[in-house]
Amino acid sequence: MRLLHSPLLCHSTRVGRRALRSAATATILTLSATAWAHHSFAQFGSSTMQIEGTVTKFEWTNPHAWIWLDVPDGKGGSVEWALECQSPSGLSRHGWNRKTLQPGDKVSAELHPMRDGSNAGEFVKIIRSDGSVLVPI
Repeated sequence: MRLLHSPLLCHSTRVGRRALRSAATATILTLSATAWAHHSFAQFGSSTMQIEGTVTKFEWTNPHAWIWLDVPDGKGGSVEWALECQSPSGLSRHGWNRKTLQPGDKVSAELHPMRDGSNAGEFVKIIRSDGSVLVPI
């Protein structure tokens, strides 16, 4: 019985608890930093712009849904634009589903463009050819 109350055993249990607490804290901080970095919107500008095009693909994927548009380039061709949306679960809470947009749909999109000038942005709203408006939340 004296062994259970030995100072050496109590010391090693305290050290073990401290190590476990330190490891748990480090894990939580690491995961929070990863989540914060993932949800940064720094790559998007604060200005908005409007584009008109044809839906080529609507990807209902996690962590974010994507709308792909062919947008006329003014020279007789077209360029592909990618619009990042909220998560499918977030969109579905607002009436969206995987068939909300179909290839061939003509739309006007408002977005926050990428700061680097690439043909992509954060989706703000979509206006369909029938005049209905789709917003992310």
